[in-house]
Amino acid sequence: MIEINLLPEQALKRKGIKAFAIFISISAVTIVLICLSLFFSVKEEVKIAVRQSNLIKSEIKKYQPLLVELKELKAKEAEITSHLNNLRKLVANRPSWPQILYVISKSLPDNIWLAELTQIPKNKERMVNIRGYSFNQTVDIAKFMENLNNSSLFNRINLSEISRRVIDGTGVMEFKLNCSLKLFGEEEQ
Repeated sequence: MIEINLLPEQALKRKGIKAFAIFISISAVTIVLICLSLFFSVKEEVKIAVRQSNLIKSEIKKYQPLLVELKELKAKEAEITSHLNNLRKLVANRPSWPQILYVISKSLPDNIWLAELTQIPKNKERMVNIRGYSFNQTVDIAKFMENLNNSSLFNRINLSEISRRVIDGTGVMEFKLNCSLKLFGEEEQ
């Protein structure tokens, strides 16, 4: 069958425009409805995320004083650890006085007695000054110096003074020694 359209051309255009307008309207309403449904679903997700964020912020506020205190304690711990390490280094590099006195007493020959023993820190070196007397002139003094030099605590023994004195009618030699203490772990020279 053949179809013949006797409608004027303007009527055909209006009919096409009307159909196009209906199509556009239905498409626009559909797009608006889709956008509204997406908006409301996203709005609910945003509300949930905001609630979670507020909960997390309240937890942070609750623990904030503890975090500040923790930072302060960590700073104090680092400071105390630093002091402790410095003290350990000092103790490790320092021989004990009982040990020093023991080595000196073992190094003393029979005819020598000591009058004074002092420790003088000199730069990073620790010096011990010894003042004493000997009956046998310089022989025992030299033996004493050799014994100290061979010990595990002293490494440089210098005779700084020697003089003849009379004590209670007996002639003796007065001497002064400067001795350097070895540091812990120092190699023998």
